[in-house]
Amino acid sequence: GQTITRDIWLDDKLVRVAMVSVRVDPDPRHGVLVVGIDLSTQRGEVTNSARTYVLVGLGTLLLSGLAGWVLAGQLMRPIGDLREATGRISAEDLTRRVPVNADADPDLVELALSFNATLDRLEEGFVAQRRFLDDVAHELRTPLTIIQGNLELLDENDPEDVTQTRELLMDELERMQRLVEDLLTLARAGRPDFLHLQSVSVPDFATEVMSRLRPLGDRRWGCVSVAPGRITADRQRLIQAVVQLAANAVKFTDAGDEITVSVRWDEPAPPVRARCMHTDRYLAVAVQDTGVGIAPEDQERIFERFGRTDSARRVDGSGLGLAIVSAIADAHGGTVQLESEPGEGSTFTLWLPGPAEVGADLDDDLTEIPDADKVQPVQG
Repeated sequence: GQTITRDIWLDDKLVRVAMVSVRVDPDPRHGVLVVGIDLSTQRGEVTNSARTYVLVGLGTLLLSGLAGWVLAGQLMRPIGDLREATGRISAEDLTRRVPVNADADPDLVELALSFNATLDRLEEGFVAQRRFLDDVAHELRTPLTIIQGNLELLDENDPEDVTQTRELLMDELERMQRLVEDLLTLARAGRPDFLHLQSVSVPDFATEVMSRLRPLGDRRWGCVSVAPGRITADRQRLIQAVVQLAANAVKFTDAGDEITVSVRWDEPAPPVRARCMHTDRYLAVAVQDTGVGIAPEDQERIFERFGRTDSARRVDGSGLGLAIVSAIADAHGGTVQLESEPGEGSTFTLWLPGPAEVGADLDDDLTEIPDADKVQPVQG
């Protein structure tokens, strides 16, 4: 009535034997059923299967880890490049950028692009700051020269001269203050949107310009023509531009040379007009000198920031004056034209968009240039 199992070794094999008592009615005899199972073979198959699974699993894990390491390296490379680039960046060198792999993770690509854009803005800001410092140092010299010159020419015993000089100096100080503020705005914004537009009388504008030129240098100053009418512009900015052109002319002329200013309504030539805002009438403010002139190959470069000719390197200056004049003209929707021949002098003309028509009733604005003792008219 029982089943007995035993493990026995048979021919070096482990065999599990089960023995069961058997009786078949009506046979009165008793028998024994013996069943043997080769455990060694079964266990060997299980062991081989387990060994195969372990090897396959280890191989799969190794290959998966290697593939994951390569893939993770490719995905994380932008972060490594970003870390390396940030370690090399300094205030003296902002030109380095993080290489962008288009096949990398979109988030990492976006991070690299954003970081590069940040560096672009930082570099632009540092360059603008350097330009700002150069612009301030360059532009403050002219009004300081005007103030010093008028104070030297001031007659303390003449109340009228004292009053006029005081008004001029106060205006120059105001312009200096605006100059610093606007240069700071220009350095931050990177564009010359710093105008305070108003209706300006052209003859009065010419008068104010001429009253500021004589202290710039011992030259034969003159105004050959003054147009009537009015124009919508920034008066102080235009004065700044013309005074800068005159100061530039002083640098490249000698004592006794002629520097003349003319203000007229005219239309520029088509190539020049293409650079201006379209209108029916333009105000041309020209500063002409009899100095050394400018070579044709240098006539475009001098309007760039820090652009200077070989002859200009012998005079004081940073090469920013004409760039600022060009920026003022551009802000008014106009442009600057240069006509020059080496050895024959130069003519700089500010072309400014004006009203569609200059009515006859505006002719009354035409006035004589005062201070004849300070400004020597030149026939033209």
